Amino acid sequence: TSIIDKYSFHHWWMGALSYLLFDTTGISMSNNFLLTNGIHLIIELLEHNVSPDGTILESRQNHISDIIFFLIGWYISMFLQLQKRIHPMFIPFLWILFIATGFKEFYREIYPYHNSAFINGAF
Repeated sequence: TSIIDKYSFHHWWMGALSYLLFDTTGISMSNNFLLTNGIHLIIELLEHNVSPDGTILESRQNHISDIIFFLIGWYISMFLQLQKRIHPMFIPFLWILFIATGFKEFYREIYPYHNSAFINGAF
């Protein structure tokens, strides 16, 4: 449960991808920020911190760093205008990747004991 872990880059990438994709929808930058970072905050708040056997899965510091890495990715994507550097034919694929990842994160927290070939629960 360190501050920076193997998922830190994942949060950075998803933050960058969220800005890029939502910018292509034409929503304002402020709504983009509120929507994407707000949804990410909700996901972090839903995550299970302790397993049923008492093992600490994630600390408060780790949640904070996840939020910061997501925000940094979002900001870098906005600053570099990544949406202008990605060929439009890749946008649908990136939406699929983004939605699938979001679904997986919600699913594993809502059904923490479920394990399948594609999604493992939080426990």
